[in-house]
Amino acid sequence: MTTAEQGVRNRIRGLLPELRGASRQIGESILAEPAASAAGMIGDVAARAGTSAASVTRFSRELGYAGYSEFRLGLTADLARHEAAGWEVDVGTGIAPGDSIAQVAAVIRSVETATINDTLTQLDLAAVTAVARALSTARRIDLFGIGGSGLLAAEMQQRLHRIGRPAWSWTDPHAALASVALSEKGDVLLALSHSGRTRETLDVVAEAARRNATTVVLTNFPRSPVARAADQILTTAVHDTTFGPEAIAARHAALAVIDCVYIAVAQRTHKRTTAAFRRTTEAVLGHRIAEGARTKSAPSR
Repeated sequence: MTTAEQGVRNRIRGLLPELRGASRQIGESILAEPAASAAGMIGDVAARAGTSAASVTRFSRELGYAGYSEFRLGLTADLARHEAAGWEVDVGTGIAPGDSIAQVAAVIRSVETATINDTLTQLDLAAVTAVARALSTARRIDLFGIGGSGLLAAEMQQRLHRIGRPAWSWTDPHAALASVALSEKGDVLLALSHSGRTRETLDVVAEAARRNATTVVLTNFPRSPVARAADQILTTAVHDTTFGPEAIAARHAALAVIDCVYIAVAQRTHKRTTAAFRRTTEAVLGHRIAEGARTKSAPSR
């Protein structure tokens, strides 16, 4: 996938925690004032970041561009795309205490639409295909995450289980370690960590790798320690807001990636998936209230 497809600011946000020194200063400066950076010359960018023009050139190459001129064109296109779609708003700074619920809904729609669009635009589809192939043939599948990532792991486990895939989700690291210790070659661990820096998640990935399982990580930061330890990396494109990423857009972005992987697995196992859906639907059909049926109302007090 090209850097243009990923989006300049998405790429900077994803790499920022791993950048050091002048590169970190330049990245933070560009994210703080992207329009000014796109409009300025290389010396202007260097001055705002308190670095040198040579550092800006190195930064541009670190992001995958030939030099600053190509980087600047990419940033300009990135800004134009978001402005045309009406996505240039931060949910934290874009909502005031006195705003109406209609205004709140509009801001949230803008932020989440932009986040999901950016995530799916930059998603490595070759990695999705490889992960789906591994999940469709695995003898056992472990899914692990802590906190909000644990909820996502449980969501994916339910989807895979519904179509006949042998999957377990864990939020307790000891239980997860015990489970992946039973892994063999061809089994899969899918670990979820927005930051990619959760120590327990790294431990679980390392144990699965030691057992020769295929390790997959879904994260927002492709150079994070957890991501570097995995065989396959799936990434979201979420940037922090005043209210925090997990509470607003990160979970929806991760769910969009999960949707892609799940559907790719279902496509590869279409006959088995169709049969499983039919059987599981029939199993719960008797627990649904028939249309038009009268229900008992709660007694008045």
